[in-house]
Amino acid sequence: MSAPLIRSYNAVIEYTLSQAKKSKTSRRIAGFCQLQGPTGSGKTSSLYRSGYADNALPALETIKKSGSQSILVTHRWNILHDIYEKTAAHKDSNGEPFTVSVLYAQDEQIVSAIEATPLPHENNISADSLPDPFDSINILEDRNLFASQDIADKLRRNCKNILHINKSLKGYPTRFQTAIANEKESLIKSCAAVEITLIQNIKLLEKEAKKQKEKYGEEHELTQATRQRVADFRRHVWIRRILPAIAWRDEKQHLLIMTTQKMVSSFYDGRRKVKMSSKELRNYIIFIDEFDYQAEVLQEYLAQAQWVQEPPECLGQLLDGGRRLLQRMQYVETEPAPMIRERLEKFINDLDSALTEKHVDLTHARSLVIPLQQYLDNKPFGEHYLFRSDQLVTSERLIMRKAEHGYEIIRPDSPLQDSDQTIDISDFLRLMEKFIRQFSLMLTDLTASEDEAYEYIKKLTRLLFDPVNDYRPSYYGSTLPNMSRFLLPRTDLPELRELRKSNILPNTHASIFGLTNWLLKQNVSDKDIDPLRIQIKRAFLPTTAEGLLLSLASRNLVFALSATSYIERACNHFDVRWINSALRYIAEARNPAVTQSFLGTTFEKRPVEWFKEPIPYVQTADDFQLQYLAIEEINNSKENIRNTQLNAEIQDFNSIKNSPHCVDLLASLAPDFFQNGDDPSSDFESEYRKNILLKLLNVLDLAGKRPQHRGHLAFVNSIAYLRKWLTTTIATQSREYLAWLKMEQPLSDDPLLKNFADVFIPVSIHNEPALICLLTAECQKKKGFSDAYQAAFASRRIVIVLTQTASATNGVNLDFSLPVSGKNMDLTCLYLLESRHYYFSAFQANTENNDDMAHAGFQLRNLEKLLRAGEISRQQHQRFLLPLMMNRKYEISRLNGEYKRTSDYIKNTAANVQQQVGRIERAWCEVPNAEIHLDSELAKDLSRFASLPIYTSNRRQLSALNRQLLDILRERDEKMQDNFLNLIMTPTQPGKLVLDYIDKRLVPAIRLLREQSTPRNDVTQLWRQLGKAILQHDLAWKPGHNDFGIDLELYKWACFKKPESAFNCGEIWYSPQTWQFFEEAAEGRRKYNPQVLYQYIQRHSDITDWFNRKGYRTSLMPYANDLEEHYAFHPLIVQRLLMGRLGEEAIRALLHERYKIITTTQVSDHRIFELYDFSVKNSDYRIDAKFWGQDTLDKADEEYQQWLASGTDPNQTPLGLSSKLAKIRAIEGDNVKLVIANFVAPHSDCQLLGFSSQLIPTQDLYHADILILGGCITPDTVSSVTLGFENLTTMIYQNIHERA
Repeated sequence: MSAPLIRSYNAVIEYTLSQAKKSKTSRRIAGFCQLQGPTGSGKTSSLYRSGYADNALPALETIKKSGSQSILVTHRWNILHDIYEKTAAHKDSNGEPFTVSVLYAQDEQIVSAIEATPLPHENNISADSLPDPFDSINILEDRNLFASQDIADKLRRNCKNILHINKSLKGYPTRFQTAIANEKESLIKSCAAVEITLIQNIKLLEKEAKKQKEKYGEEHELTQATRQRVADFRRHVWIRRILPAIAWRDEKQHLLIMTTQKMVSSFYDGRRKVKMSSKELRNYIIFIDEFDYQAEVLQEYLAQAQWVQEPPECLGQLLDGGRRLLQRMQYVETEPAPMIRERLEKFINDLDSALTEKHVDLTHARSLVIPLQQYLDNKPFGEHYLFRSDQLVTSERLIMRKAEHGYEIIRPDSPLQDSDQTIDISDFLRLMEKFIRQFSLMLTDLTASEDEAYEYIKKLTRLLFDPVNDYRPSYYGSTLPNMSRFLLPRTDLPELRELRKSNILPNTHASIFGLTNWLLKQNVSDKDIDPLRIQIKRAFLPTTAEGLLLSLASRNLVFALSATSYIERACNHFDVRWINSALRYIAEARNPAVTQSFLGTTFEKRPVEWFKEPIPYVQTADDFQLQYLAIEEINNSKENIRNTQLNAEIQDFNSIKNSPHCVDLLASLAPDFFQNGDDPSSDFESEYRKNILLKLLNVLDLAGKRPQHRGHLAFVNSIAYLRKWLTTTIATQSREYLAWLKMEQPLSDDPLLKNFADVFIPVSIHNEPALICLLTAECQKKKGFSDAYQAAFASRRIVIVLTQTASATNGVNLDFSLPVSGKNMDLTCLYLLESRHYYFSAFQANTENNDDMAHAGFQLRNLEKLLRAGEISRQQHQRFLLPLMMNRKYEISRLNGEYKRTSDYIKNTAANVQQQVGRIERAWCEVPNAEIHLDSELAKDLSRFASLPIYTSNRRQLSALNRQLLDILRERDEKMQDNFLNLIMTPTQPGKLVLDYIDKRLVPAIRLLREQSTPRNDVTQLWRQLGKAILQHDLAWKPGHNDFGIDLELYKWACFKKPESAFNCGEIWYSPQTWQFFEEAAEGRRKYNPQVLYQYIQRHSDITDWFNRKGYRTSLMPYANDLEEHYAFHPLIVQRLLMGRLGEEAIRALLHERYKIITTTQVSDHRIFELYDFSVKNSDYRIDAKFWGQDTLDKADEEYQQWLASGTDPNQTPLGLSSKLAKIRAIEGDNVKLVIANFVAPHSDCQLLGFSSQLIPTQDLYHADILILGGCITPDTVSSVTLGFENLTTMIYQNIHERA
């Protein structure tokens, strides 16, 4: 059956909907579909307009006909208002208008309803037409629509309170920040009380209706009357102003609109309170506009969960308060007391047992402290971090022990430790975190809704914590209930449990469970009184943006709309690669017909409930191709209509600095002009602000010389100081130095512009009348702005829109109507002055409530995403953990600088510019000429992007202006681009550097080291770091300064670049003679497939657990990032390093995890470095691990047979075993035994063989000098080890026991 011809986004949505509904196991719908294509091509308008080329039905009409309902979310209100206005103004194919409801933040929604004022999107509604809140309450009461009398009284009380608070807020001067914050908090509480009261009333009325139905039956008049009460209450206009989703649900409206922040926090969906992570939010069609930019919004929300920073104190208080409360509750039998008592008692007992097992007594002490002797010796404690996502990374291992003054934090080698009474600090903090989370979520499964659980937890924490605070509100009493709301956004997908444990799909564990970073440092705030206390700080994300989106897409069909989501990047985007792979796995897990996943794992004993869930739709390569063809046709149509010729110029925006009046212009400003409020500015900040002012003045100069362009647009990171320079009297003298710029009187004759005098500033530039529009997100929210914006162009002046990158880069429509014809027209001259400066920044310490840790948590996630994308190495990741936690400004600035050298920065810059160019490419009408003036550094970055495969392979997806711009820059910069990308994209295919670095530099250096009398740490350290990077697949790893001349990232010398057709998981073949790599098999070529090595790792959970803890990969497929898609380890690296390291770590894992046998890779003397791989602690066994295949084993056996036939010369033993053992024994003693252990056995009954030091076979295995084991695990079974390996572990146990 041939694929359908798709020519519009309407058709893409219709096709996707039909594919998603194919699931035979469930009537519900789920999945994930990216709607790509340039800005202004009709992605959003396809919801309410027919297809341009095919006249396909508006998507909202198609969706409603299918029986589904739609929700649209994005991060900006101006986008949502625009979508509301346009959707409400359009009609379906039958001439019926589209119906839409809009959800605002709870306080804004309720204040509007209580003050009887229109909401921002209600342009044509007067306040007089809105219902009065008190009249409404009276009418509802008179009609007996409240379940009880106290509900009406409660509503009146809260409404009066809200009116009073809001009146006070309007009267406060802005400098009274603390008072304003307190009033706002009170307002939010009162608004929440109104919403909860109304929702509770609905529930009580519904409960009564249900009761009457059960008692009298469906048709009885009493049942009908109670149902009518519910319907009348829900239909009342005032109720719907507070709970708009009632109208959306009850009337089956086409669309519900809200911000991303609203969806992720919580909203009433017409039936219950839900949020993005709620299982009850299901079976909807959800459109996410400006999709890639929502990752940052979700991440910021998740990073707010920084409540408990001192968990021992919190849990100690909880234990004390819990025991006392249980004593009082034991006699109470009325609900909900027994339910809460049972849960609380279990929680207290579990916590008590866990603490006792770890020798922790929180009644004795709750503080971590510096060891007393260390304090007396005046030795600093320093700062220590523990970072955990899917592995633990620490500055150094620390343990804690009980002391008189608290729990001392010491190193494992400290003479103070008593092994029976110590606990690893990471285990302790993980235990604390586990129980705080458990308490916050303790009642969620016993209650009907999250709101009910929240109310119970609030009441319970008040009873537990407030008594010690004289029954007044305590910190933990108010914090823990709020924390439960942040912990609930978690990704709980049972289908992924096995996958996240094995981590076969890279990044699964981290994407689901988020991260935690603990910081331990000396208490500096009270150093004069309490210097021994160690302060605990924590940055925490309960899950990730990817985890939330995956969870949402597993329950709903999600359409992700964006012009730039095709640009994979770590910062400011979702890991779409992982989301698609994980969703595909979920789809297979829920399909009873599928028994093996695309990852090669089998599905066994799946719960029947899985098959009742919807099978999520996942876009295939063919689906993408269908969409790309539609995008190409849409682009061609728009390009032919617009017929725009672009003139792009690289501009020196600093040229005004060289003018004679520049010095005077700046000198006449007050010294503190460039200071931000009361905060003193650094020289760098002041200089930057001066430069931006001068650059913007340069833009005004250029714009005034181009009056043929009616509209101009400039993007910068800040317009604050230009506003100050243009509008304040302190800059009057400075303004006079620019003869070509004249200030004019405000346009008081235009009533629309008059209300926005601070936004539209009339000037004359080179005698050309102009309006400077200082566009911000705030002014766009104000009522009447859109009309004032149109009025600016009707004034017949040129309009110069100056805006911040963050305010108008994406989603904002800046086109205007021509005064005479009324036709839409774009701004036609664009100025790109700079790219975004700060992706990593220091926290500005001027707020409360642990916001510094929220800031740190957000940035730590970005740092981790860069590591997982292969943009930074693990060394870089670890180097910047502490600076981000400690808010070290200089080092964070260095991190920001290092980020700017990554390709991720280039991609983010290109994504932002594509959105910015999209602002002048909205109109579907002829626009003959457009100009873009851009900064030279920005031009270089864009030219680099134009050479990346992500652009060249997606070029036709871009708009005409974006393509023209990038092509112009690429052509101009062709000579310079070689330095950047040719080096990256053309690694040496024969592996010459592999042979040079390993065989000619490192291996000889190791041999030389063994012959020297003095140790040399740089060799051993570099060799170990290299091995670790190979196991972690850290392609961006780069060694520090070394004497071996190895100064390239790993992928530049240890990898080959794959053939292009193999980028997306295609097969690769290579010729070992020519070292050429091909897409197809041929005579003399070998298949490249190191993934086969990992199938043995994946069969043993003991090994995958060990690998995951250490951050080693358990699979090479699917690719974790763009770098892995293009590069793979050279076969020489696989042979020389990867196989050996895999064998070594896998055998260590089996010994440790299954048999509790502790091993170490540290050697007692540098002269035996790399003579074996690891030793068993407290034993005589030294193990040299191998990962040999059958061919290598046969070759070794053949070599042994030849040695026997040639006379068994002890100096010529195979593999040099005798001489190797002799060298080890010379250093470590004559009792040492050498074990050659191969990881995978050729057959299941592999035996352990014993030999003397001269390699003479012996039957007495325990007293053998050399042991050879052909395989530790069986080749074909899961979790099975060989009999030979079992025998080896038995002998190790015996040896350890005898030595002890």
